[in-house]
Amino acid sequence: MQLRKRKLTDIAAQATAGSGAGDGVADDDPPTPPQPAAASGLRATPRHVAAPIPISFAAAAAAADGLALAAAAAPVALSTPDELRHAVAHLRAADPVLARLIDAQGDALPERLLLKNGDCFHALARSIVYQQLSTKAASTIMGRVLAACGCAGGVALTPAALRRADEASLRAAGLSARKASYLQSLAVHHDAGTVTAAAVTALADDAAITALTQVKGIGVWTAHMFLMFQLGRPDVLPVGDLGVRQGMRAAYGLKAPPGPEEMEAVAERWRPYRSVGAWYMWRALEGAQVMNKGNGSSTKRIKQSKA
Repeated sequence: MQLRKRKLTDIAAQATAGSGAGDGVADDDPPTPPQPAAASGLRATPRHVAAPIPISFAAAAAAADGLALAAAAAPVALSTPDELRHAVAHLRAADPVLARLIDAQGDALPERLLLKNGDCFHALARSIVYQQLSTKAASTIMGRVLAACGCAGGVALTPAALRRADEASLRAAGLSARKASYLQSLAVHHDAGTVTAAAVTALADDAAITALTQVKGIGVWTAHMFLMFQLGRPDVLPVGDLGVRQGMRAAYGLKAPPGPEEMEAVAERWRPYRSVGAWYMWRALEGAQVMNKGNGSSTKRIKQSKA
């Protein structure tokens, strides 16, 4: 333990060191955040599981009022490739380990981290549907849910559309009773103004996470992924994500995946672009898996899906 603590202290002490060139990992495909999947046998984060009790509009509205009082200035979202290039340049200069990973990627940019247009409801509903499922199964079920709600053909899901489908229809589409209740909870909070695009984008990261996790079925991991991949928030460190933890272990030569405090220490130099740094940790994990496979090691690949 003492050796590991010294290792992390040494890493933190290099925060002002220059970038270094060297061998890294490369992957041409865009990254996808590791999704907690039953098939993988690994759990990416502690899940937020609430008892299936009804949530009233009044309770959701009260939560919205409380969040309005706690709101701070929201950070500026990553919205253009030039802003990503600036973030990458900052990380390359701040962290020699990241510099090697960045150089290995060539001109590739993590463009999936850019701000997305549109309302939050469809993206959050999709996140709920995809929880604990393989990408293929989740995609099939999501398509059936959209059809049941009259939103086939690329039409975004809305609370009004969701209410057109009763629970039996949602269950027939492949949703569990619990996930059906989660979608209803999301609709209530959206109607109360807590998790609309206007409301969430106006909140600082911590306040946005608080707002999102008031919805049954949305935990901190889902909130982190939403902030990073939907809202384009530049400085989110998903400390509960198994892929980021294992990528950090591989990139920094740690003996075990770091916990939240250790991750914060390693990533301190990444500010204000920890979201981008986390993206490179997924790349580091993928590179380590490729190398392990080439060496004949048996390494399970973590299930991944789009957030």
